[in-house]
Amino acid sequence: RKPEYENLVTVFEGDASSAAVARATIENAGIKSWVKDEETHGLFPGMGSSEILVVAEEKEKAHKALEMRND
Repeated sequence: RKPEYENLVTVFEGDASSAAVARATIENAGIKSWVKDEETHGLFPGMGSSEILVVAEEKEKAHKALEMRND
């Protein structure tokens, strides 16, 4: 097991396009992130959602980066 993949939390959930923008915002804030993409690879492609995950310790920082984008 890789420690960097443990203790991940969702900081964004939405369609693939919105998730890409959210991930870019989070990564530009210096936070490593991962995508959980049910929209493309789920049981019914195009009907799921995409999630952006970060390590739990970075959750608040990621939320602040997303809030600043929306201001």
